[in-house]
Amino acid sequence: MSLPADLTDEQRDQLIRAGAQLTAAMSEYMAALAPAVQAMAAGFRTFYEGLQAAGIIDEHGNPVHIGQGENAEDCPACRGTNPPYPFLCPGPPAKDAS
Repeated sequence: MSLPADLTDEQRDQLIRAGAQLTAAMSEYMAALAPAVQAMAAGFRTFYEGLQAAGIIDEHGNPVHIGQGENAEDCPACRGTNPPYPFLCPGPPAKDAS
């Protein structure tokens, strides 16, 4: 996009100053926002690690099956997949609790 041909030197200088002020304001805004974004990212990371520790998601963030033969309605990986009757999780065999 080109500027109009009848732009005066004063108008051009005003546009340059306005652009510099906008850039400075955006830089201040980004600097002020950065700590909040970093804190939120740390909170999401803690939440993600908690889901992994609980066995709800794997190391790639995918839901984990609760085990073959278990109720699919209780399985995070089966949720929303509408498994066939008898609605059992098709995942790997359930781990023994012993």
